[in-house]
Amino acid sequence: MSFLDDIWDWFKEEGGPPEGSPLAIFASRIVGSFPFPLLLCDERLSILAVNRLFNRTFMMKGGDGKNLADVLTHEVKIVRHKQEEPITDLNAMLDQRNPKVLSGLFPKIGQKTFHLYSRKISVAGEKGVLLVLQDVTEMRGLEEMIDRSRYELLSIFDGVEDPMVLIDKNMRIRRINRRMLTVLGGRSYRDFVGKACYFKLHGLNEPCSACMVPESFRTGEKRERTGLLEKSLKGDESTYQIICYPIKDNKGEATSMAECYRDMTEVVKIREELYESERSRVMESFAAGVAHEVRNPLAVIQSNAQLCLDQVGEKDNDLKEGLEAIIKSVQTANRVIKGLMNFARPQEVEFERQSVGPILKEGLDLIKGRARKQSVGLKILILSRLPKIIVDKKRFLQAYLNFLLNSLDAMPKGGKIEVSVKNNRKEKKMEILIKDTGEGISEEIIPRVFQPFYSTKKEGLGLGLPIAEGIIRSHGGEVVFKSCRGKGCEVRIELPV
Repeated sequence: MSFLDDIWDWFKEEGGPPEGSPLAIFASRIVGSFPFPLLLCDERLSILAVNRLFNRTFMMKGGDGKNLADVLTHEVKIVRHKQEEPITDLNAMLDQRNPKVLSGLFPKIGQKTFHLYSRKISVAGEKGVLLVLQDVTEMRGLEEMIDRSRYELLSIFDGVEDPMVLIDKNMRIRRINRRMLTVLGGRSYRDFVGKACYFKLHGLNEPCSACMVPESFRTGEKRERTGLLEKSLKGDESTYQIICYPIKDNKGEATSMAECYRDMTEVVKIREELYESERSRVMESFAAGVAHEVRNPLAVIQSNAQLCLDQVGEKDNDLKEGLEAIIKSVQTANRVIKGLMNFARPQEVEFERQSVGPILKEGLDLIKGRARKQSVGLKILILSRLPKIIVDKKRFLQAYLNFLLNSLDAMPKGGKIEVSVKNNRKEKKMEILIKDTGEGISEEIIPRVFQPFYSTKKEGLGLGLPIAEGIIRSHGGEVVFKSCRGKGCEVRIELPV
């Protein structure tokens, strides 16, 4: 009501009504230069007086004797502000809160929208109504255009297939799109808006060390990197290309940042498979060359060393030890070449549909003696009614044993190995999990564990795990290796059902 209070005070400053004058006399003193269409009505809403702007706006020569209904038509709707329910009774309208909205097709002036302010007044015992109209047609048109643009932009934002998030300068989330909400497993946008992005997206209590947002705010340029979305439903198994786009105001300053997470997991996987395919092709020819060029000289060296050793006997101990060292070194070299050949050369496979449980139990039985010597406990958990899968028992057992022996090597002073199996019906996979409580390795080393000739052991050749991983791949499966220094290792073998 403050708007009409100001008008009422303005009337009083103009001198107000003479004492004892009727309402009609007071109406005649309305200031004609008032910047809004203004009219004064009696209790029956008959117009007593209008200002000049009212006449110009509604193309009328005067308002005397006419009713407010004459200004309006059945095509003009009066609604409560910010509501769609129309007001049908003009007198009831006066008791509604200001402003009311008049919108529709007016006589002579066409389609218009007004804000209507009303106030009941009393002068010298006569009651009336003071009405002021404010033309908001252009303003409402702009508001509708802005709302439409906003809706279109939000529709585009929500329609993007890649997860996206808007971040302000305080690292707070302004909005996430529908895809990001699904990836994070959220129920409502309210769970994310206003929260710290590093906590809601990555589960951290402080900004990410590799975060691009501050730098992008500073430079106003796009940034991108490869990273993870730790809080996603997939955990840390998905690799994303994170692209940071600055959103600028009309002055060219970045006011917020749009982060787009493009899932590159399949692309990375295809790249790795192409790399593995090319590596296998190169390694096969390389191994054949090594076998041909190195094995024959080694055989000559070993046979001659053995012949000399037989002739020396116990006569010269130093010479005998040297010859034995030569023979032992040749045997080691042959073992390396054999491992290389096994890694590079395609192996013949004999697939059969069978239960994986007995194979896993057989593998544990084979290492039981060594485990007992090292005080390592063995445990296996196999759910009943597991489906049969297609495997080559001999080769799968070889890969399985390599993983078990790797765990034993990490626990020379005792520990525990636990093997469990479950059927992932949703993804149609059999998941075999091998956990140990050994020393573990740092996260930086994990990407290299399946590289040939890389080993953290003093006497390791670095071929056991690559060969095992190759066998699982030949079964159409995948090996996921996790470890943390001092907390053991976890190997998950995924085989198609």
